[in-house]
Amino acid sequence: MTGFKHIENLIAERLEQKLADMSPRPKIYKGQDILQIRDRSQGELSVFVTHTGLASVNEMSGAPHIAEITREYVAWIVVRSAKGHASAEGSKELADMTTERVIQALIGLRLAKGLQPLHLVNNGLGDAYSDAFGYFPVAFHHSTVISGSL
Repeated sequence: MTGFKHIENLIAERLEQKLADMSPRPKIYKGQDILQIRDRSQGELSVFVTHTGLASVNEMSGAPHIAEITREYVAWIVVRSAKGHASAEGSKELADMTTERVIQALIGLRLAKGLQPLHLVNNGLGDAYSDAFGYFPVAFHHSTVISGSL
């Protein structure tokens, strides 16, 4: 199975494994979890894995019923505001360390046998800040070939 929810789940499972030794340990959420989160309830450090849609579609030459589709997934590193980290720099250091760990865990990874590897991309999203949190995106693309019926 290669549906976007399946890939999103595999990414989240990988991050749960690879970030388990961090302190503070980030809570890992998937797109389906976002609606269940109440303001400020996600803790000091979280990673939200979201499918953001199709990044590209390429039809195969001479075979219009076959296409390679590329989907984008974003791991949003969410860090509570500076109050919990003694300074704004403390929040940024925690975000920076977590961003690096997310990239290390996912770059070039084949999530399962037969799947294409994840590719780190610059999708143009930048860091964002609210009164309570800093949001730091890391984007990956995943491609798969889809065949229609003739």
